[in-house]
Amino acid sequence: MAQDSRSIPVEYPLRIIGTGRCGTTFMCREAQKAGLRIGHDKLGQDGVSGLAWCDPDPKRCKTDTLPLGSYRLTVHLVRHPLPCIASIAYTGMLVNFWEWIRQRLELPADPLLRAMRYWLEWNLRCEPLADSRIRIEDMGGKPMLARDHKAVSWNELYGADRQMASRIEQQATGYGY
Repeated sequence: MAQDSRSIPVEYPLRIIGTGRCGTTFMCREAQKAGLRIGHDKLGQDGVSGLAWCDPDPKRCKTDTLPLGSYRLTVHLVRHPLPCIASIAYTGMLVNFWEWIRQRLELPADPLLRAMRYWLEWNLRCEPLADSRIRIEDMGGKPMLARDHKAVSWNELYGADRQMASRIEQQATGYGY
């Protein structure tokens, strides 16, 4: 019987992981400019960039058709929590995105609380998988990330959920923000 090609492990050079709206699309484009054949939220010959690839179980990644593999380098891409959370909360992330995330995280209905919990918990999931971490702001990605939406402040985060805001602020400090 022929072996399913998805069950044959392959090693890819690069995996870039992070939350939605942290800059994985920008980093994918930069890697492509440098000659790497990586895809955004889909696997390329040299790897992948996207939020779906930080599930510790590769079988639970975004589709059932992904080849299993390992990565020589996994980079955790982070973005300052205030603009990232605002973008997640107020740019209208796709419904199927939230359905997929809810299979992995328990999320509140309120958009700001949902974005706060997602930023916090998804980054925590990325940490043990990463060989290194990059702040998108250090890569010149800010203009690429700009979208029109409401901004949020630390006061708003603390007003929404004091304990979670404190955890987010501590995590952000650990990332150098």
